[in-house]
Amino acid sequence: TQRTPDTLVVEEGAGTAIFFGSICLGVGAISVIIGWTNEKWLFVIVGIVFALFGLKIFLFNRTRTHRFERWRGMLAIDSKRLLRSDRRELPLDRIADVVIEEIRGRGGPSYYIYYVTAEGERIKWSDFYDGSKENTLECFQAAREFLGMANAPAVAVGAPREDS
Repeated sequence: TQRTPDTLVVEEGAGTAIFFGSICLGVGAISVIIGWTNEKWLFVIVGIVFALFGLKIFLFNRTRTHRFERWRGMLAIDSKRLLRSDRRELPLDRIADVVIEEIRGRGGPSYYIYYVTAEGERIKWSDFYDGSKENTLECFQAAREFLGMANAPAVAVGAPREDS
């Protein structure tokens, strides 16, 4: 992360994807070996599924860099994959809001950040939730502060209501 009066850069680490991909590949490989040596074909099938999922994470996962540039009036979102890179630029004045969405699961809530354009398009900040509510909220707040929305009420999609 880089923060100056005219620039804010937030880089998404690849650590979460590497961790999940490695776990899936490891579990898959162990399951295939155990299943093959003991002729337990269900283990082999489950192992192959886990290994393929881990491989999918490695090959198709994206890491993103969000570069807010006040001097250009643009937000550049660089999305990098193993074999491909993409860039999307969005004028800062087209960003109507930055919202956070809470998704409640069995293991507790997860938080995802979205840009909302003036046209109503929702652009997801990241593909992975890194497990850290503090990091997610820090990125959310930094983006809102840079865009001058820090004091405006944030829309929290999926957040629990107080009357519930």
